[in-house]
Amino acid sequence: MLLAAEIVRVPNPLDRFLDIRLVDRLSEIFVRWQLCSLVLALAFLLYTNVFWQYVVQYKDQRYVVSAIIIHAMWGLTWAIVSLPMLKAWYSWYLTRIEAISRITWDPSASSAGSDTALKGIQEINPIPIWSIAGSTITAIVTFLLPLVNAFRG
Repeated sequence: MLLAAEIVRVPNPLDRFLDIRLVDRLSEIFVRWQLCSLVLALAFLLYTNVFWQYVVQYKDQRYVVSAIIIHAMWGLTWAIVSLPMLKAWYSWYLTRIEAISRITWDPSASSAGSDTALKGIQEINPIPIWSIAGSTITAIVTFLLPLVNAFRG
C-alpha cells in the first residue's frame, strides 16, 4: 500500500494527479481488492450457507451463534481487506480535489488552459464507475446470498 506515500513525494497537487504511475497503482490496488474479495467470498459462501440452512430450514438452534459469528467474521474480514483500497482511493480523491482547487484559484492560469485542465482532470478515472458498481453489487449479493437461500427454503 504505497499509494499515499507515493502521492506525498510529488509536491504539486496537479503534478501528483497527472502522474500516470499513481493512476496505474490505484487501478492495480483495485484489481487486487477485487481478486481478494472474490477469494474471500468463495471461501465463506459455502460455509455460511451450510450454517444458515441448519438454523432456518432444519430449525436447529444450536447453530445460530455459529452462523452469526461466521457471517460477522466474513464481513469483518472483507472490511479489513477493503481498507487499503479505500485508503488509496481516498488519497487519490484528495489529490484530485487539490488539483482542481489549484487550477480554479490560480490567478496566473489562462481561462482556456484552466478549462482544458479541468476537463482533463474530470476525465481521468482509474477505476471505472461500472467496475465499482459491479464489484459492490457482487460483494453485497454474495454476502447476503446464504441468508436469502436459507430463508427461501
